[in-house]
Amino acid sequence: MSSSDDDWFDQDENDLLQGLEKSLKSLELQKNEEYIESPSSEGKYHRMVKQPSSFLRERTSQFSLTELTNALKMPAIDMFLYFLSEERDLFVNQVLANDSVKRVGLFVDVLWSLCELELGGFDEIFLSAFSRQTALLDTIKNLLQAKASVCDAESALILSRVKWMLLRAHKHGLLSRQGYELVELYKKLAPSFKSDMIDGLEAFTGNFSHNVKGLIYPTLDTLLGKEATKASNEEENERLVSDKVVQYVNTLRNLLREDFLAPLVEFVQQLRSGTDVDELKQQGLLWSDVHLTLNPQFANAQRHSLVFLKVQSTKVSKNVYKAWLNSIKSGTLLCLTTSLAFDDLILASVGYTEPEKLKEDCLSVQIVKQYNIGNAYNRPLIMFQAPVFFEPYLRVHNYLSTCSTEKFSMRRYIVDGQMEIRPPAYMKPGVQLSFNKKPFTLDKLPEDLHLNESQKTAFKEALSREFSIIQGPPGTGKTHLSVQLVNSLIQNAKALGTGPIIVLTYTNNSLDKFLVKISRYTQEILRFGSQSRDPQISKFNLRTMIKPELLPPRLKRIWWLVNCEHKKEFQNLQGLYANFDGSEESYQDILAAQEKLNQVAERIETLRMVFQFFIARDKDLLAMTTTCAARHNFLFRLLQSKCVLFEEAAEIQEAHIVACLTPHTEHVILVGDHMQLRTFQWQHIYDELLCSESVKEYADIRLMSKNLYFVQHNQPEHRNSDMSVENLYEAGVLAKLTEFLIQKAQYKHSDIVILSPYNGQIECIKKALPQNYRSTVQVASVDSFQGLEANIVLLSLVRSNLSGRIGFLHQANRVCVALSRARWALYIVGNMTILEDSFPKIWSPIVKRLKENNAIGEAFPTIIST
Repeated sequence: MSSSDDDWFDQDENDLLQGLEKSLKSLELQKNEEYIESPSSEGKYHRMVKQPSSFLRERTSQFSLTELTNALKMPAIDMFLYFLSEERDLFVNQVLANDSVKRVGLFVDVLWSLCELELGGFDEIFLSAFSRQTALLDTIKNLLQAKASVCDAESALILSRVKWMLLRAHKHGLLSRQGYELVELYKKLAPSFKSDMIDGLEAFTGNFSHNVKGLIYPTLDTLLGKEATKASNEEENERLVSDKVVQYVNTLRNLLREDFLAPLVEFVQQLRSGTDVDELKQQGLLWSDVHLTLNPQFANAQRHSLVFLKVQSTKVSKNVYKAWLNSIKSGTLLCLTTSLAFDDLILASVGYTEPEKLKEDCLSVQIVKQYNIGNAYNRPLIMFQAPVFFEPYLRVHNYLSTCSTEKFSMRRYIVDGQMEIRPPAYMKPGVQLSFNKKPFTLDKLPEDLHLNESQKTAFKEALSREFSIIQGPPGTGKTHLSVQLVNSLIQNAKALGTGPIIVLTYTNNSLDKFLVKISRYTQEILRFGSQSRDPQISKFNLRTMIKPELLPPRLKRIWWLVNCEHKKEFQNLQGLYANFDGSEESYQDILAAQEKLNQVAERIETLRMVFQFFIARDKDLLAMTTTCAARHNFLFRLLQSKCVLFEEAAEIQEAHIVACLTPHTEHVILVGDHMQLRTFQWQHIYDELLCSESVKEYADIRLMSKNLYFVQHNQPEHRNSDMSVENLYEAGVLAKLTEFLIQKAQYKHSDIVILSPYNGQIECIKKALPQNYRSTVQVASVDSFQGLEANIVLLSLVRSNLSGRIGFLHQANRVCVALSRARWALYIVGNMTILEDSFPKIWSPIVKRLKENNAIGEAFPTIIST
């Protein structure tokens, strides 16, 4: 099963707790650090959480003015750890009637600082507690009325920050009646105040009493086509909201939801119609007779081992089951129902699953939603996964649902559309830049950058503009340019105060390729996400750097408390399942308990990010894919990183880019190839593209008369047992050419990569290769190889049939990727007749060019016989 960047923490959870107990015996805590109790003292913990108005415990003691003042001097994350690990409750009796403006101001500053962190799962606790601060809201009401005519700076700051928290609570659907009464008073007195004090009041228009974040999950009615995929009141809200940033964010969120739900709704409609159901089962796209099972040892089990999905793997071929397991990632959304009539629905998210459990056909899941079904356990279910990988959509949607719009990064370009681009704010006038310890200016770049003229222009523009877009076709040196930009920024990071540089790519392969190159200049790299297979950079993987003993004791205390709370809520939910009597009241109790469990799980996810912060803050470079980055906005905010570079930017959805920016982002560099990834209006593939002189320096391929050649044939394709397309003739032709290039022309195995658009053909080619080549010659899909290059590329196009179906080969972006991966030579085999007949817009210009260069025929142009 594919892993996610957070799996390391699930796997090491017990080790962490055991190590924690041992380390506490010898650890001398400072006076301001509390002793961390053993996990055995659960009784006391349950007393701590029994008040819903407080996250941790019953407390009544006030924090003194000195304590509040000192807390505000801490970094915000340290303040969070301090208050949540304290015995006293920050939300009980901290502001009383007739308290001084100074105390009210300090308390508001603390709440505002905690809320501004936007900590998933904790944010709701803080905002809910804030909205129930009766004495505080009464004090603010009196202050608002008293300062309506003349407002001093201290009072203005208090009122502005309270307004911001009111809006945040409103967005989360947590604002109390007293809070809304205070909002109305703000609106009534608005003409008396300066604009910056009342800005954003229009955002209170509309009803946010529902869970906005939860809208990304499909409802049963949505899948049945009875309900529009867009929330019913969203369009009216957008019409009433005048703030352009709010409108923009709402639009992005709705488009994101549509993008995820549309293919899922379409697939459900196909299932309901009964179309190709048996074929879908053979392909591993639909599974019957699956069961949700509860771990009988759940009271002592790790969090990722509580609920399993039992799959009947024997009903499909081994290859299909293996391919399905490989496609399942942590965060995949599974849909389960008792029948294809869809009278009910269960939504489950895939978690980390231990290898031993996978061997037993058990997949770890977390139930996140259920409709019209009470006890979901131990009953036959039909299961399928959402066509689109869910987790990045979930994370980005959640961020867009609750993000603060007042400090929207790069607003002037993204929202306002301004064309005059400023320098990065950290690039102060007269700042001295250096490269390899030698000073340089943007007017005179250092010679050892090794850039051509076009790259030098892009380098200057990227460093002198806070929002920079660099576009270039394959082979123009975009990655080399990105490496030199990041190298330069790292060398100047301390002088410029940028914090760790963040580099994001679309694929793991491109990420590894980038890190191999940048690691020549720095070793202070932290790579998030799936484990890298490249031994040169595996040492940068996050999982290799986890040292629990170095983490703050307060953080470990909170981690343990929240995990205990998760166990407690899970046990409560299982009790409701066991006692389910079929009544509506019992069913609603289950839904409420499930939602509460999900909120605790979100807090655990947030604490993981805090753990990662303490590892990441001293690094030069943080690197991850955008899928991984979708959940790390909080980490970026904690680090206050100012510069983020997107590789393969044209592949990344706009919403995913926006979700990686923070109020601290001062420099955005987007590097990509607009022809390569997203859909586009067809003209030609790269008009007026010229080869650099460096390309002409490559030697011709030994024992071949052409460096580019297309072998034309009419041998038919076939469907294999997994219903994928393969062409045995093409596999044999490329296997023979591979042998020739290695044995006769003396090329290295690593010089050659064989590509095909179809997974079935990839397996077919591997079987056709000699046994000793199968592990040393790379055979890969076109999609997985985008952003990468090889010296010699052999390309199998596969499609050859009487019906004229060419599948992926009518998509210009995929064709562009396939034809642009080679440095030295490209050798293709395919049925050009069917390609040109089926989609002449793409293939006719290619045929014309091949014929002009005498580069198409029935056999590869070897100089000696193969």
